[in-house]
Formats: sequence, structure tokens, C-alpha cells
Amino acid sequence: MKVKGTAILSTLEFIELRFGKDAINKIREKLSPEECEVLDGVIIQPVWYPFSLYVNLTKYMDQIYGISDLSLAKEMGSWAAAHDLKTIYKLFYKIGSPSFIIKRATKVFTTYFESGELKIITETKNSIIMELINFCEVDLVFIQRVSGFMQKTLELSGGIDAKVWGSQRPVDGKTVTTFNAFWK
Repeated sequence: MKVKGTAILSTLEFIELRFGKDAINKIREKLSPEECEVLDGVIIQPVWYPFSLYVNLTKYMDQIYGISDLSLAKEMGSWAAAHDLKTIYKLFYKIGSPSFIIKRATKVFTTYFESGELKIITETKNSIIMELINFCEVDLVFIQRVSGFMQKTLELSGGIDAKVWGSQRPVDGKTVTTFNAFWK
């Protein structure tokens, strides 16, 4: 499983801005030699990198600088939405409703991750329930980051009191990941 360099770069930028230049060095101590080797190189936005690096940078940041409840992972996801989506997607935020934007976000998902698809299961005027399909490495760190990203996306598009949470449940012997989004 791979993730685009854009996601790794924004992760590193968030860590440095929030915790200082030395923060990455403390996190590196917990990373695998292969993950450290990636960080020693030049990370390029459109290139694919190991998904484990994306998850582990977030997980160890939360363990070292947070309280190990993954609230920093959700905060990082929120920051990434505000940071990354201000560029080319800025016009969409100005003209689109929260529902319109979330529907587009399901397409944007595939630009960040090598596999997987967010599929809209149900939709009302002020809510959407999505299911993550064909994604092989789901864990709580990832769920929190995506939830934070979606929540900020809803807020940027005019959603008031936006709330997003992800969950996993067994269905027919498989684990299904669902994201629930609500706003006013």
C-alpha cells in the first residue's frame, strides 16, 4: 500500500510547525530503518511512498507529543485539509455546498492513496455516510486523520457544527470502515 508524497510532506510540515524542528528526530527513533531511509531522501509530491510511513509518523507523533488518544491525528487531518485544499480546490469551496464538496472529496481520496474508494451509502441534506472499500490497511490512526480531513472540508464549505467520525465493524467476515458526517 502506498500514499502520495503530498500526504507525507504535509505530515512532516504539521509536525515541525506544531512541535518544532527537532520533533521529527524524536519520532525517527521509533521508525523502521526503511522508513528513515525514505525520510533521508527527497520526498516528491506526486511520487508514491510506503503507507506505513504515513501512519507511523502520525502514530508516534501522537504517542510522543499527545496523550495517545489519536486526537492529534484528527487535528493533523483537519490541518491538512485547510493547508492542502486551499489551492486548486479553493473555487469549489466558494461555490459548493458541504454535500457537493464531500461528494468531490470521495474522488480526491484516490489522488492521495494507491487503493481504496470512498463510496456514499446514504445522503440527506445535512449528512452523508460513506464506506471505505478496497482499502487494505485501515487502522485507527488513518480513520482519525481522514475524519479530521473530512470535518474541516465540511467547515470550509459552509457546514456549521460539522462532525465526522469513522468506525469499523465486522460484516460477513470482513471489517467495514464507515465515515459518518453531519452538519447544519
